[in-house]
Amino acid sequence: MNVYGEVRKYLTPGRKPTFELRVPAGMAVNDVLDYLKVPEDLPVAVVVNGIHRSRAYRLAEADVLSVFPMTAFAELVERTQAAGAGSEPA
Repeated sequence: MNVYGEVRKYLTPGRKPTFELRVPAGMAVNDVLDYLKVPEDLPVAVVVNGIHRSRAYRLAEADVLSVFPMTAFAELVERTQAAGAGSEPA
């Protein structure tokens, strides 16, 4: 699991922002966020295995969950799009 930006403040003190968290297959991302005490009204971007997902997404074994504050996620998308703007399709 990877936690970025202001979402890190909800981690247990001393916990690194990248850590292993084993959860039962089929558990919703929202349940993981509840476990971490991330407020439900905090706008976050959920990415599972590199794909943007909703809080309701059900995790499978070996999924990698990343949680970004929405503002940081929007900036990342903008930078990625800007970097690819000058390149030609392969």
